[in-house]
Amino acid sequence: MQILKISGLIVVVLLTACSNVQPIQQDQPILLAKGNGLAAVVMNTEDPLTEVFVKPAASGGTTMEIPSVPVGRTIYLFEVKAGNYCLQQFHFGQIEFFGQGADVECFVVPEGQLGYSGDLMPRVNNRQVFIHQDYDFESFRALLHRDYPKVAAQFAPQAPSASTTVEPSAQTPVPGLPVKAEKPRCNLQTCMWFEDVTGGQSQAIYIQNKTQRTIRITTLQLYDCVNIKQTCSTTKVNIRLPAHTSRQVLVVDPADPAGAYAYYVRYLYVFDLSAGKHQF
Repeated sequence: MQILKISGLIVVVLLTACSNVQPIQQDQPILLAKGNGLAAVVMNTEDPLTEVFVKPAASGGTTMEIPSVPVGRTIYLFEVKAGNYCLQQFHFGQIEFFGQGADVECFVVPEGQLGYSGDLMPRVNNRQVFIHQDYDFESFRALLHRDYPKVAAQFAPQAPSASTTVEPSAQTPVPGLPVKAEKPRCNLQTCMWFEDVTGGQSQAIYIQNKTQRTIRITTLQLYDCVNIKQTCSTTKVNIRLPAHTSRQVLVVDPADPAGAYAYYVRYLYVFDLSAGKHQF
């Protein structure tokens, strides 16, 4: 069997048969088995794909199989074991692509809850493979309500990332005195908040892990930035947060201290299954 590596992916023309779970077809209330969650996989493609596989990041999970994906934005629901899952394999024409390591996009399926994959957007251009992952939660809710209204009524999806607009504080920091802390922005599993840095106009960004399992922050994104010193971009990180702990993850500084500044920030995280198995 001939194998060719292309941009961190392996291209193979042979598919090994195995037992996988197929998407849920009917819109009806779902009684999840103990230890399971509901995965909502959204494929957003410009080309038809076949044999799409979303696989567990660690052993013991459930492999999700989508036989064919049409052009456009389509949602697929699966009952799977709770854990981390990654888009690792799909067919484009006669070529099969396998993702490796940092080249795959992953998401969390919590026990007893719905886990949104983000919009997974595989692209093939000049034999180069690009897989983007974008969290558009409002659009996702609308898609879920449109295609699975009964499931949408049963599960209230929670964003696995946080987004907020930050404006510089009107407070003048005084050395030696407590700084102002912004109100935390929280989902079911994490919180993010901002604190003015003492003695300057910078802001420190903190993230708290509210669960009983270790999580890893994998991505920090600054976007729609105005007058900030840091690069307005997406950065891959590996920040470990044990259960019920908080940590400063970034400090944002104004490029021109005399001017106003603003930005959006988003973070993505996964559960660190290597740290042991715990219950929520």
